[in-house]
Amino acid sequence: METFNHPDFAGGPAGDHVVDWQLVATAGAARRDSAERDVRERISRLEAEAMTLVRSAVTTPATAAVQRSLAALDAEIRSLRAELAWHRAAAC
Repeated sequence: METFNHPDFAGGPAGDHVVDWQLVATAGAARRDSAERDVRERISRLEAEAMTLVRSAVTTPATAAVQRSLAALDAEIRSLRAELAWHRAAAC
């Protein structure tokens, strides 16, 4: 790295640009991490809600409304898991 500061060295990126790129990369990674964390937290909340519905279905006869709610939660969880996988693939 000392060659960048040498007066005879005329090529290569300037130090400021390297720092700018690192800041952009770091900010992008932080946004991805935050988005993934938000999706994982939402999945956890939905799974907890689904478990509550399952428990109520066990103690009382499963009604059509409970079955529809479980199906909707299951679909939303699958969608969020796909979104999380997409975020991970985009990070690579």
